[in-house]
Amino acid sequence: YQRRVHGIANAEADSLDNSWLEVIRTIFQLERLHLIGRTADAAESFEEANSVLIANQFDHIAIHQLFDNSVCLSQPGLVAFVQCLCDVCREEILQHAEPRTYCLQKLVEVATDNLGPRLVCIWNIISSFLVEVGCSPHSLVAHMAIDSLRQMVMKCFEHSDLMASELQAEFLDPFSRVMANSGSSDETRDLVLRCFQQMVVLKSPQIQDGWSAVFRSLEVAATNPNQEIVALGFEILDHIVDHCFAYLATHMVIRKAIHALCSFGTAPGTALKAVATFPKVCAAILAEGPHKSGEDEQSIWLAVWQELAQLSGVPVATHPEVGRQSLQLLRQVIIDHGHRLAPQSWHTGFHTILVVMVRRALSLEDPSVPQTLQLIGEVVGGRWAQAAMQPLLTPTIELILEVTQVPPFVSTATQCFDQLLTHCAAQWKQTHWSVVVNALIPLFTFPAIPEECIAQAPTHAALCDLLSKRMPAFAPAVDPRDLARLLDTLFAFHTQARQAAITTPQHPLILTTFFHLAFKVMKPPLVLDRCDEVLQYFTQLDRTKDAPTIEAFEPLAVDLVAHSMQPFIADRALPRLAVVMTELIVCDSAPVRQQVRQFFGLWVKRSLC
Repeated sequence: YQRRVHGIANAEADSLDNSWLEVIRTIFQLERLHLIGRTADAAESFEEANSVLIANQFDHIAIHQLFDNSVCLSQPGLVAFVQCLCDVCREEILQHAEPRTYCLQKLVEVATDNLGPRLVCIWNIISSFLVEVGCSPHSLVAHMAIDSLRQMVMKCFEHSDLMASELQAEFLDPFSRVMANSGSSDETRDLVLRCFQQMVVLKSPQIQDGWSAVFRSLEVAATNPNQEIVALGFEILDHIVDHCFAYLATHMVIRKAIHALCSFGTAPGTALKAVATFPKVCAAILAEGPHKSGEDEQSIWLAVWQELAQLSGVPVATHPEVGRQSLQLLRQVIIDHGHRLAPQSWHTGFHTILVVMVRRALSLEDPSVPQTLQLIGEVVGGRWAQAAMQPLLTPTIELILEVTQVPPFVSTATQCFDQLLTHCAAQWKQTHWSVVVNALIPLFTFPAIPEECIAQAPTHAALCDLLSKRMPAFAPAVDPRDLARLLDTLFAFHTQARQAAITTPQHPLILTTFFHLAFKVMKPPLVLDRCDEVLQYFTQLDRTKDAPTIEAFEPLAVDLVAHSMQPFIADRALPRLAVVMTELIVCDSAPVRQQVRQFFGLWVKRSLC
């Protein structure tokens, strides 16, 4: 019977097609009976007696020759043969209580015998089957499949013409598919990682397109609940960074390595180690990086920014130090290597990474907002001399002033604005100041719903303090029309607040800011008109009903009387001033009355001269 099967298989090999299934099943059954016969001590049953008989007549050479002859099959014949062999393997491994490996061993032998171009036509069949078996919950069965896959791939590495092609990714992809399958056990994933570890250590110069499969598997390892899997994955990645970076540059997969490293930055056991590895990556980029390959240097540095920015947003409750250290590293990378970016890359990095960081942190009220915002101010301000920075002024100022409207971060945003002024305002031209004025005006515009201005008080207080201290020195560089628009907006707040009969904490602060600027840049008659208007408003307040407002305005009134109006007194203004002073002398504010009396005699004396 065996000889008859062997004869048919040899004579009709290329035309058997699906009939190979019965031929291989028969061989499998004969081999099983042969194994029983060899191990039976005595013929205790019919099957055992039959098995002993078969064992004595089993022709190993003939059976081996049948599989060896796969190299003589045509390509369609080989495909049919391998498909049927896989089907019988499936029956042998997955459908038996005690899985056997005879057909699986033969599958490895057939694949090895057909290495070269012929393997390409059957690899999809073989790899799909091995992935299916490799994902089995039965650890022993899965390990047999993974080990078979490892044997085949390691054999492929010995054929440079095969592994040098773009098909290399297909040979390593089954490992990553098993790794990513939700049904794979931790034991199986451990074995897959150790297969990759062997390849990386022994075959890294020959790995080309296969690096993608390696990094995909490492990313899966980083998210595994089993810390031993995570640790093994990071060990492999760390080895790659230390010893294989030149190959990553050659095959343009540096960004994939960086992304895999970021995955370990969120794993409990490797988070800080992953963050600490980024400086090594930056050094390796400089030593072995894009100048030695075709990978775009701009995109590599932006990838470093992106992944560090991602890690900077790791919740404090999860990894207390990861976010802080990542943000510090991002700052250092930008300072040390930012000059390597072209203007367009700066634009991309600013809008898609740095701004997104701030908005994400704001939405979560994350404590990293101050450091992130200060980073932006430092980057744009500190590098203002670079042409790439100047187009970023508008979005930077808009972002900073937007944050001033978020109560927990008003102080931080104002400090950042001050930092920006310190770094580069002295170099700004009128067009740059127009950007600043355009961003400030909406913040000081009286709201349509008057009660809303109460919520704006912290923002106005912080900005008024900054403008009062900083803007007078920069006023000569500002377009007079922009200054006039800003001053009109500040004074309009007073006018509209008075008309709405609403008292707000920032009302006197905004007026104080207005006069600090107005005395520097406005013509004396115009300033005097404004002073007159404000002081008359003050004298009309009722001490009983408007006590809080009077108290808030007293410092401003005193300031206007004592320090601000003296340089603007003109003979033609004295009659009107006399009226205002008379009203102030009898007003309900004791400090103002006292201050006015001190200067009233001086003005009267001057009017008589």
